[in-house]
Amino acid sequence: MIFIFLLIFWIILNGNLTTEIVLFGVLFSLAVTVFSYKTTRVSIELEKKVVRKIGKIIVYLGILVIEIIQANIHIIQLVLSKEPKISPTLMPMKAKVKSRISRVALANSITLTPGTITVSMNEEDLLIHAIEKSSLDGIEESIFVEKLQEMEE
Repeated sequence: MIFIFLLIFWIILNGNLTTEIVLFGVLFSLAVTVFSYKTTRVSIELEKKVVRKIGKIIVYLGILVIEIIQANIHIIQLVLSKEPKISPTLMPMKAKVKSRISRVALANSITLTPGTITVSMNEEDLLIHAIEKSSLDGIEESIFVEKLQEMEE
């Protein structure tokens, strides 16, 4: 998967499709792929998992963008109000996802959503700060958790 992506990227950046460009692209893409397999945790098995879940990943990213836009609108309204009613809150949250990558994705999704930030993360809990206490209502059963649990199956 990485090899194919890199080769296509190489050809697009060159703008021409000649034998030399394709041969050099194959060589460079193969070299970078081998290097990444040897120096990171990337493997063919991991790539296959990602390819099988690409649809769910795209849906998750779409939901994340929508949530970010909605939170931005809410924060803008809060900032522009004459008397903003903020109630900064710290709340521990049980991460109901199994894998570390899902917990990291959840923590980052919360942080990317304006008005909330993940302060810390361990194997079971996330510590979340919100500008309004109401932002944390139902966060343990949020759409982020639901979609990440689906991806783990």
